[in-house]
Amino acid sequence: MSAYKQVKIGKLKLKGSDSSSQKKKHKKRKREIEAEQSVDVDCLRHGGWWKTLHFHEVTGIVAFQTCFGSYIEAQNTGKFTVGDLREDGENSPAPVETFTAVPLSDTKIAIKSGYGKT
Repeated sequence: MSAYKQVKIGKLKLKGSDSSSQKKKHKKRKREIEAEQSVDVDCLRHGGWWKTLHFHEVTGIVAFQTCFGSYIEAQNTGKFTVGDLREDGENSPAPVETFTAVPLSDTKIAIKSGYGKT
């Protein structure tokens, strides 16, 4: 029985592993962060399109919505017109109403339509 008293009781420690580098996962905190993120109802109503709040977000494919609920659309001639009014349920922009925005500087962007006109 004296041999059992010499054994150290505790966690198994392996060579090369440092217990201070291992971090515990805080699942509770992760769930709290996910719960705090609110669902953007406006984004869901517009088919996944969201309103930009900062100038640096205007890159890639964009659509311009007017205050009446319609979008600006491109024509084959290179001109732009205001599209038809839509209901709230079908308020996603059509392909002719999407443009490609390329930042030129901190205050300027270039807009390219789907018809190859700028």
